[in-house]
Amino acid sequence: MVFIYERIALNKQERVGNAYTVSKILDYIWNWVFFILICPTFICGTRFIIWIAPITLTLGLWLPVWQFLRKTLWYPLFRDLVPACYFSWNSRVYSDLRQSSQQVRILKLHPGLWSTKIKAELITADLNTSTLEQNYEALSYSWGGHWMLRRSVTLNGCSYLVADTVFNALKELRLPNKERWLWIDAICIDQGNLEERGWQVALMDSIYRKAEKVIVWLGKGSPQLDRSHGAVFRVIRNADKALPIEIDSIRDPIEEMMRARWWSRVWIVQEVALAASVVVRSGPNEVRWDTLTACLERLASKPEQGVDKKVLSFVSTIAELKSSNSDHARSLLDLALRFRDRVAGNPRDKLLGYLGLLQQPTESLILENPYRKSAGELFAHFAASCITSSGSLAMVAIAEGLAVQKASWAVDWAMMTSPDWRDNDPLAEDYSSSYNEPPTALWNGDLLPSVSESTGRRYSATQSLPAVSMQKGLSWNSLYLTGWRTDTVKSCCDFFSDVKNTAKTIRSWEKLAGGPWKNEADLRRVRFFKTLVADAWSGILPQDWPERCQERLQQKSLTSNDVQPERDIEAQRNSFRHDLSLSTSEQVFHASCLRRRFFITQRGRFGLSGRGVSEKSEVWALLGAQVPFILSPSSAGKPSKFLGQAYVDGLMDYKGDLQEDLRTHKVTTCGFWIR
Repeated sequence: MVFIYERIALNKQERVGNAYTVSKILDYIWNWVFFILICPTFICGTRFIIWIAPITLTLGLWLPVWQFLRKTLWYPLFRDLVPACYFSWNSRVYSDLRQSSQQVRILKLHPGLWSTKIKAELITADLNTSTLEQNYEALSYSWGGHWMLRRSVTLNGCSYLVADTVFNALKELRLPNKERWLWIDAICIDQGNLEERGWQVALMDSIYRKAEKVIVWLGKGSPQLDRSHGAVFRVIRNADKALPIEIDSIRDPIEEMMRARWWSRVWIVQEVALAASVVVRSGPNEVRWDTLTACLERLASKPEQGVDKKVLSFVSTIAELKSSNSDHARSLLDLALRFRDRVAGNPRDKLLGYLGLLQQPTESLILENPYRKSAGELFAHFAASCITSSGSLAMVAIAEGLAVQKASWAVDWAMMTSPDWRDNDPLAEDYSSSYNEPPTALWNGDLLPSVSESTGRRYSATQSLPAVSMQKGLSWNSLYLTGWRTDTVKSCCDFFSDVKNTAKTIRSWEKLAGGPWKNEADLRRVRFFKTLVADAWSGILPQDWPERCQERLQQKSLTSNDVQPERDIEAQRNSFRHDLSLSTSEQVFHASCLRRRFFITQRGRFGLSGRGVSEKSEVWALLGAQVPFILSPSSAGKPSKFLGQAYVDGLMDYKGDLQEDLRTHKVTTCGFWIR
């Protein structure tokens, strides 16, 4: 049934907005079962209920079981088992490659007419040779949103199953009277051989560099483009000379092109950045990459044209990567953060997809045979490597609300995907139940926008002393830390998640802190409001400030726009600074407190931390972190977990010389493991 639906009705233009999930189809079936059973009740009367009621009741009791099976059985079945069956069927056409000579396969696409069956063969080539025997073109495309649908082609004389996206591309790219040489990862790499996939991925930078050109396949095209018979592409090719009315006429078709799923993928970054020549193809229409980008820039000069900001940002970043000198150092962390909003069908590719852009060796950052390891293990190994090399726990700070399930200190990069792309991607993981938008970081080493970076308030809880970290000899999800416990959480208050409840939340926090206070100069009141702005703003706030703050925040519509974090780093920094100039105290409060909880420690300190903080949580000062961290209490045989970073009154700046105090044992640290 899923196969039939995909073949007949599914997203033939391969657009992000038209994607679906298998669960939706199954839910439709479920709803129709109830409809078919309930409707006869109105026709046959109450006598029908006597025997239909037990069936309906049974189905109703099965509803929660169905929801559980959908996540534990159906998702793994369609995401893992079905592709594995296809890979197993296709593997019979492959012969082994020699890794030592960097062998790859090139697809020799035989000529043919549109209506004839696609025939091709695989030819082995050595990348080590200075010149390849045959020039080839590399295909850059989206793997598509189909779970079941596969189309049959003839490869090496055998039936071979390809995704509908690849089938359409082969149909369109095939020449009528001569052979065409292509490199397509889904065909040229044995996807069922995990070891081969691992080392072939490491060669993809060379594959795309040596390609005669890279063909960006956006899909079969849209009805608007098909009806225009290439007129749209003629305007694009001559955008610098086109009249304003001509540019305006291609607005809607361009928007259709920008909605292609290709723009959201991880792998396209290195595929386009490394290519010597790039052409963009939509159905039978083709245009050079630099010509298309010039047209997009002209459209962007008019705000009313509505060109997707993410696409424009991607185009400008690709231009930056292409123009960078060969000795320009790029770190994997920098690339992963810069393109963190991109979607990957395999979560491991959120890191592996950028290896080709690196100039530095990455042996210490990426595991051997990464596709044989779980995504969580790969992410944890990468986080531990970054911590060891930098001496900073900034990576741990980023993991708040975005952590790997079994390693609270490691970032799950798949969860950092842009929500609008992830939610419309049928191959993306379902994070709707586990994903919680993290609060704005107090500190993260300026890797991402934070209260510290945006306001200029630099915290120094450990005076920039480096972390002492080890990972060898333990399980992949363990991290060794050094520091000292400073306090314990005594009680905590409501979680602040909606600016509509700003005044109510502040008043409940104030009550827990011992307020309200009549004297504005009361020391506890000063400490309380200093905590609300994370000591990033100084001034005296009036008694009715909570109510006035709520009114101002609602007027600025922060609930709809500003609450959601900007995906472009520089845009968020500029936006935050601009808002600060308008209303400093309200904006700093919003950044410091939204999606946080107020608490009081055993020693009477006031603090702010994320959703995970609770009574008996421990406050730690850790080497490598410039703000206190909240950890769960450890017990025999149960390591602590990272719950979030915190603002704690009196602990944000170490008073004295910490290095000297450690040397003289005035401060005693201990090492421990967290998971």
